[in-house]
Amino acid sequence: MPRLFVLAFMASFVFACQNTVEKVEEAATEAADTAVELIDENDTDFASRSIAIGLMVADLDASINFYHNILGLPEAGGFDLEGGFGIQSGLTDNQPLSIKQYSFGKGDAATILKLVTTDPPVKAHDNSAFIHDDNSVQYLTVYVKDIDPFVERLRAANIEFKGKTPINIGSEEEPQAFVLVQDPDGTFVELIEEK
Repeated sequence: MPRLFVLAFMASFVFACQNTVEKVEEAATEAADTAVELIDENDTDFASRSIAIGLMVADLDASINFYHNILGLPEAGGFDLEGGFGIQSGLTDNQPLSIKQYSFGKGDAATILKLVTTDPPVKAHDNSAFIHDDNSVQYLTVYVKDIDPFVERLRAANIEFKGKTPINIGSEEEPQAFVLVQDPDGTFVELIEEK
């Protein structure tokens, strides 16, 4: 009789645990769905979830080589703006702008990188040694599926790796490679592998 009681108790305990796990899973799913709904509701002020980042560059060819040829960002068009637009928009003091665009992915949600130059080009300045050496935009974070091809192209182009990178910022069980370099104008670019 006691053995039967113990078995019955264990069976009811297992059943209760299963019900609890199912309720926790349901609550977690409901919370996640609610979070997604809140994000969608709060996102109504913006026409797109993607952004376009404009970098003024001193040497357009060097920047195109870095972002397009070495990092592999695909071209996404470009355009020129006359000096008159610069005055009206407040962007320039009558300087015409030439913009070349590159994409961090496919589709409407992809972030666009705009490489912007003037004629004559902006004056180059000394590169920062660290991100805290200057203000404004100091670095871009680029998530990649496999860091090895990027490392190979950067090394082939003799791009200096900062610190002791590439380094592992993950765990031994789930490694995550991290590389830090600078573009020709000194903007830091961190590449993070996400498998």
